[in-house]
Amino acid sequence: MKTRSWLVAASVADLLFLYLPIAILIVFSFNASKLSARWQGFTLQWYATLFTDQALLAATVNSLIVATVSTVVAGVL
Repeated sequence: MKTRSWLVAASVADLLFLYLPIAILIVFSFNASKLSARWQGFTLQWYATLFTDQALLAATVNSLIVATVSTVVAGVL
C-alpha cells in the first residue's frame, strides 16, 4: 500500500504542477487591476479590449491558426 499512496501523491503533484498555473491565469484574467499582484475585483475589461484592439485581435487570430495547424500536423504524425 505504501507504493500506491506514493504513486497517488506523485500523480496529484504532477497534475497540480501542470494545471494550477492555468487555473491561476484564468482567474486573474478577470482581475480589474492592470497588475495581477492584487485582486481589484471582477471585470471583463481585458476581454473587451481584446476584441476592440485590432493588433491584439490579429495576434489572437494568428495564435489560433498556429494552434490549429500544429494540432492537425501532430494528429497526422
